[in-house]
Amino acid sequence: MPLVSGIGSAELPQHILKYIACIRPPKADARNDRCTWRRTEHGRFSVADGYKQFVKNKWQPKEERWELAWKFKGAQRVRQIICLLLHDRLLTNSERCRRGISDDNSFLICGFHVETPFHAMRDCYIAKSVWNMVVPNRVAAGMAWSKVVSLYSTRRGLGIDLGREKIRWMPPPAEFYKLNTDGAVEQGTNEATAGGLIRDCRGDWSIGFFRNIGACSVLNSELWAI
Repeated sequence: MPLVSGIGSAELPQHILKYIACIRPPKADARNDRCTWRRTEHGRFSVADGYKQFVKNKWQPKEERWELAWKFKGAQRVRQIICLLLHDRLLTNSERCRRGISDDNSFLICGFHVETPFHAMRDCYIAKSVWNMVVPNRVAAGMAWSKVVSLYSTRRGLGIDLGREKIRWMPPPAEFYKLNTDGAVEQGTNEATAGGLIRDCRGDWSIGFFRNIGACSVLNSELWAI
């Protein structure tokens, strides 16, 4: 299929047009581009981070187990639990006793006299039964680390409240309106949409918008919505 016809009109594939459609045209009031440091989330350079990048090929960790947490690809809360487990700082009853917030270091689930992090997550017979369901007879390539969170969350049923916060819409002050926006990308096709709505202090809908913006990343769809 020719990309450009004899009369000068472009004939591009549909999936290419979707990517082009999501690119915002230049604006006269837009700020100039600026240099950022790609190795950090905030884009600011630091000597410490620059040195780390400079020597990273020569630096070897003392224990390879830390790479389990550093290279883990998954939910941040699971990574935090792995880090706490490796640092021996998981809030088990033995750790609670060490901090002086409990006087009973036994494991309430199985009755073992000391609840250590590795006993709660690995050595307890209940934990072993969970791991046997997750990894039967061999170590699978993609371990379901969500089971770790589920196992640790069973403590909530034993009178140990880990806290939970509900996410809900908060109304604006009286006589004010609130704008909420969101963007979404369909996995596989990268087709993106953006939308938003305005509600008053009573939560009544006032006006909204919705737009197909082509194909882009989740971040770009969120920015389009704003």
